[in-house]
Amino acid sequence: MTRWREGDSGVSDTLGAVILVAVVGLAVSLVGLAIVSPPSPQNPAVSAELITFGNTIQLRHNGGDPLMRNDLKILVDGADLTGSFLKGDGGTWSVWSIGDTLTYNVPVGQSRPKNIQLVYTGVPSGSVLQSWVVP
Repeated sequence: MTRWREGDSGVSDTLGAVILVAVVGLAVSLVGLAIVSPPSPQNPAVSAELITFGNTIQLRHNGGDPLMRNDLKILVDGADLTGSFLKGDGGTWSVWSIGDTLTYNVPVGQSRPKNIQLVYTGVPSGSVLQSWVVP
């Protein structure tokens, strides 16, 4: 049998209080970390429409986030032709926003492309936002 010595009876209460304070401190620090850490980056949302007539291909931005030209690739049959797409007024573009139309004229002698992809190259990168099969 174990005999209790005088002064040993309060150790378990003190140890329990220390463990409780440590667990509460850890929980508070985890909640604080979750609140102050930035959200993970997400791909932009975009709704675009493909319009074709003759040797002209147009992409119309119908809704979603504006896209910066530096963060976007327009792949035509796998080739990056982003620089060949011009704004509706024939000028270059830096931001593609809702209501904007990008136009590509297929060069004379080339056949119409079979597919077009919008690829987001910003952070996180490399995701296909939209893809079309050209009719």
